[in-house]
Amino acid sequence: MRDEMSTRRNRVQSVERALSILQAFTEDDLSLGISELARRTRLSKAVVFRITQTMLDRGFIEQDPETAEYRIGLRAFEVEALYYSHMTLERQAIRPMREMEAKQGYNVYLAVLDGRHVVYLAAVDSRGPIQVRVVVGSRAYAHATAVGKVLLAYLPADEAHELLTSAPLEALTPKTVTSVPRLERQLAQIRQTGVAVNSGETFQDAGSLAAPIRDRSGKVVAAVSNGYPLYSVSEADLPRLTSEVAECADEISRLLGARLPEREAELGR
Repeated sequence: MRDEMSTRRNRVQSVERALSILQAFTEDDLSLGISELARRTRLSKAVVFRITQTMLDRGFIEQDPETAEYRIGLRAFEVEALYYSHMTLERQAIRPMREMEAKQGYNVYLAVLDGRHVVYLAAVDSRGPIQVRVVVGSRAYAHATAVGKVLLAYLPADEAHELLTSAPLEALTPKTVTSVPRLERQLAQIRQTGVAVNSGETFQDAGSLAAPIRDRSGKVVAAVSNGYPLYSVSEADLPRLTSEVAECADEISRLLGARLPEREAELGR
C-alpha cells in the first residue's frame, strides 16, 4: 500500500512538473533552453531534461535544431484548439437556445458526450414557473437522457455498442431502458428521425427532446435539448416541440459552419 501511494505521488509530481515547464513559456519568451527552464521552474537541469524529453516524444514540446532551445509543441496547440472549440460551440449555441426557451417556456441544455455520460456545457433557464434544472458542468448517464441517446446514436455502431456493454446500464427510474438490444433499436430510430425522446427515464416525472449539433465537417459534436415536467406536455404538443428542438440544433450547426438541408415541416409526426 505504501509503495502504491508513493507511486501515485510521483506520478502527480511528474504532471505538476510538466505543467510548470509549459507555463514557463510566455509571449515574450517563446523558446527557452534547459538552463532557463530549470531557473523558471526551480527544478534541476536533470529533471527538466528528463521531462522535456518525454514531452518532446509526445509532441507537447518541440526543439529547435539550430539553437537546441525548446518551444511549445503542436500537440499542446491541438489541446488548446479543443478548448476553443467548446468555447465557440457555447458562444454560437446560446442565442438559438434562448430563442427556443422563449418559444417553449422550458429550460434548454447543451451537452457533449464523455464516455457513458453526458456533460452539460450550457443551460438557459426558463423564465416561466415550470423548470427542470441541470447544473452546468454536471454529468448524467447518456443512456437515460435524450441528449445522451442522440450522441450515442451518431457514434460508430461498434463504438456505441462497446460503451453500452462495458458495464451494466443503471436503472434510474422504472422507465429507464437497461436492455442494450432495445436501446440500440432506439438509437437506430433516432438516426432515422434525427430526434431523441426521454420520457421519465432520468427523473420519473420529467421529459425531454434532443437533436444533434454538427460541426463544419458534418460530424455530430454536441446535442441540444429541452426539459419539461411530463404533465405539462400532451401528445398533441410533441410535434411542435420536436420541430423546434430540431430547428434549434440545425441553427447552431449552421452557425458552426455545417451545411444542412432545410427540415421538412412534418418532422416529429
